[in-house]
Amino acid sequence: MSERMESVRSVALGIWFKVGSRDELPEEAGISHFIEHMMFKGTPTRDARELSEAFDSLGAQQNAFTSKEATCYFASCIDESMPGVFELLADMVCNASFDEDACALEREVVTEEIARGEDDPEDQVYELFAKKIWPQHTLGLPIGGTRASVATFDQAAAFRFRNKHKGPRRRTRIRHSSCHRPCSFRRRNIRRGLRPRPRTRIRGSSRHRPCSFRRRNIRRGFRRRRP
Repeated sequence: MSERMESVRSVALGIWFKVGSRDELPEEAGISHFIEHMMFKGTPTRDARELSEAFDSLGAQQNAFTSKEATCYFASCIDESMPGVFELLADMVCNASFDEDACALEREVVTEEIARGEDDPEDQVYELFAKKIWPQHTLGLPIGGTRASVATFDQAAAFRFRNKHKGPRRRTRIRHSSCHRPCSFRRRNIRRGLRPRPRTRIRGSSRHRPCSFRRRNIRRGFRRRRP
């Protein structure tokens, strides 16, 4: 999907996957978030430093996030850098190598993130509330997982989950820029990554409904509004 914005020279580009922590088994809790980290740690043609330097050379800022229902890898840059930035994102999400040594280091990073979350009252209230609302569902599990589950993540587990849940049918490319058409979608720029698919009409779903509730409002619970 793309949207043209005539007033800007910049591009905001994202690759979204319709998969998040709700798609994990209890013993896999946190693996979507772990894979998000590992996507930046290198491919067969670029190591982590080379990926970072390649983004920097194009003047791009890149990042990612994982939620309960989606994962997104995104970058912003000037319009003339879009082909190169898209190729880098595509290489990351399609060809991540999940090196065992990098997995070991990243397990420690994620475990530290879990510890910081436990020290944050706001994060703790949110996790407790989710667990109370969905006690028997994976929506009630922490997005980052637990220390026990993270300790089991390795190269094989990462490849297994990615191959099962992050295939072409679950990918969506979103772009906002001044360009008429994302030239980076041409075959010569994406031969190692994503390939464009026919435009499809988005239909409503009982599983994913737009909601304007913010986290602080949801934590209050489901109260009946007074007349």
